[in-house]
Amino acid sequence: MDKTKSFFLWLLSVYLGNVPKYDIDIESVDWDDLLNLSMLNSVQGIIYKTLTNLKIETPIDNKLKECCLATASVAITQEYWGNRVIKIFNEYGIKHTLIKGFVIKDYYTAKEDRTFGDIDILITEEDREKSHNALTSIGFKREEYLSGKNVWTYIKGSVSLEIHTSIIYQDLGRKFDYVNYFKEKAKNAECIYGYTYELKKEDHLLYVLTHIAKHFGSVGVGIRMIMDIAVFYNKFVNEINFEYIKHELRAINLYNFAQSMFYVCNKYFNTTIPCEISELNCEDEVMCYILNHGVFGTENKDVAAIIYRKNGQDKLMKRILANVFPDYEQLKKSKVWFAECPKYMLPYGWIRRLVEKLIIKECRQNLSSRVKGVLLDSEDVDIHKRITKAVGL
Repeated sequence: MDKTKSFFLWLLSVYLGNVPKYDIDIESVDWDDLLNLSMLNSVQGIIYKTLTNLKIETPIDNKLKECCLATASVAITQEYWGNRVIKIFNEYGIKHTLIKGFVIKDYYTAKEDRTFGDIDILITEEDREKSHNALTSIGFKREEYLSGKNVWTYIKGSVSLEIHTSIIYQDLGRKFDYVNYFKEKAKNAECIYGYTYELKKEDHLLYVLTHIAKHFGSVGVGIRMIMDIAVFYNKFVNEINFEYIKHELRAINLYNFAQSMFYVCNKYFNTTIPCEISELNCEDEVMCYILNHGVFGTENKDVAAIIYRKNGQDKLMKRILANVFPDYEQLKKSKVWFAECPKYMLPYGWIRRLVEKLIIKECRQNLSSRVKGVLLDSEDVDIHKRITKAVGL
């Protein structure tokens, strides 16, 4: 790992208040690369604030400051509309559980430092139509081409909501039923007030780790997702039952993976999470992979590549067919307009899906991504397999 990446990780650790020793010559830092890493991992505000607090002047100060102000503005808008949704759900009597970024942001030094794309909220299937009516009453519009059986996406201006009826709904390929496991955990969510709930702290950390594993196994993850673990642990180190977490991680087949993530937090963020491994296989390659692949692995994200990696498909035509003609269950899950269609209407689903991809801008971009994935170099797949094996997946 080069000196710029090491300095980048050190700055994140300083922000967390866990300052390890640092002996890299700042003159050797490539500031353009640092800016790129900051933007790629969506931590521009954190890097700017940390550099400012350390009184380190850089050629990228103005650009980082612009990004910091922009993310703060977005955060204010998201906070307002997130709270507005919570209010309207309470007015409608809709039980809802807050998850992911909208909760975790409160654990950071400043809420705006933890950026996120969507506001994620879990509801029951019985309240789906009621929640739809509540959201449309305050101006949100459901985006059908982004909505599937388990997640309906709503947009209002720059704010995006994902309203879930299940917080895990994909097969992670770990020979475990994560869908029903987390449905049970959601039933034990704690009431914050009225109809607003949050997962128990231990269960939320388990969910965060599972969510990271899901991303790692498909499109990869960025350092911010792992940073969430460190922030979570620092915030609740004296409150959470870590023996329970270790027991559950073994039960859900993610213990080895979690150990790898804890190792990364301890080494690079100077945390003290109980960890049983003293080294990480292919560590330098793993860290570079994480830092270079964007906050959600988006630099490496195309659905065709995911299918290729998971299924090990090595023939071009198989990969093309798997993406152009998804099977019945896959289409039901991914498209809300097909969720109730009988199986004989599968050809209609393929045609409508293709039309969407040709006429809707975002879908055209996704189609382009799929084409890239179909033509994916096998070397990229080999690297991904090597990395996931190294982290226990």
